[in-house]
Amino acid sequence: KLAFGILFLWLLALAGISAIQARMWGNWGLLATVWATDHPLSLRSAQELGSYFVSINEPEKAIEQYLMAQQRGIKSAELPLAALLVSCQNNIPNESNLLNESLLAIKHTNYSNGLFSLLQNLRISSNNSVCPDMLSNEKWWQLSDAYLNNKKLRMGGESFIRIERS
Repeated sequence: KLAFGILFLWLLALAGISAIQARMWGNWGLLATVWATDHPLSLRSAQELGSYFVSINEPEKAIEQYLMAQQRGIKSAELPLAALLVSCQNNIPNESNLLNESLLAIKHTNYSNGLFSLLQNLRISSNNSVCPDMLSNEKWWQLSDAYLNNKKLRMGGESFIRIERS
């Protein structure tokens, strides 16, 4: 009887923990916030929280999240480039000069597929004049120059950039 009682209490505890965790798993905002809080130096957690803010139409919070993650020490050009893209696509004034921050970060970053994807999306925004004051063709060329000047990035996007620039 004692063994069954202990087993019942153990199963009850597991059910309670699962119920609490299931609520978090079903709440993207809570999950992204907890992940970013628990892993403040994780690029993926910062990106996920930023993406969540964009999805709920709070682009200013997304930009703030990307820039705060960069200030915490995450060394990736994806953060200022994502902030630049969100700022551009939502017509948010660019007081912090995201282009210059992006150019500086590109010089020292390593290649990632996300970086190349951001560059492609910025090019589309530039071509479509989504935010001509913030991201003109000339400014996109500056970004692509910085990308090509970083030897760690050339293999991942050089052909795309050369085609876009021709």
